[in-house]
Amino acid sequence: MWIVLIAVVGLGAAGGGIWYMTRADKPLAETSLEVEEGTGAEEEVAEELIPTLTTSKAVSPSAAADSKITEGQVKEIRVKGSNFKFDPAEIRVKKGETIRLVFESMDGMHDWNLDAFEAQTNVIGEGEEEEVEFTANKKGTFEYYCSVEDHKARGMKGKFIVE
Repeated sequence: MWIVLIAVVGLGAAGGGIWYMTRADKPLAETSLEVEEGTGAEEEVAEELIPTLTTSKAVSPSAAADSKITEGQVKEIRVKGSNFKFDPAEIRVKKGETIRLVFESMDGMHDWNLDAFEAQTNVIGEGEEEEVEFTANKKGTFEYYCSVEDHKARGMKGKFIVE
């Protein structure tokens, strides 16, 4: 009985640690640096210190519908992940479309990965959203999945079809 209790507490602590380390609302490390004015170094230092994010970002839950085309011909698709399934389990797009996929975790820790297009989100917790943007530049049927622990093996995967 004690072994089971210790195992449950240990797993809970490990899950909480993973959530804490991967949550999107943690502040960036602050850095202070003195630069003499008028030397031109201010702009160089500013460029080095300002982080850039190109593949994903957090969005609000009401940001978009399940699938729509936005300005600039970006097709936005919403995917929900819950224990061992994605909704929808199949996504169809046209070759050449730019896709903005908004992924929401409905429970637990999940991510969304599509290796064929090098598209993935970070692992996020319940109620959190993250988006990734990519171009569907080749036809075929590809698998997307959750890479957390054994979620893929337990059925957390889907089909991404490019026509």
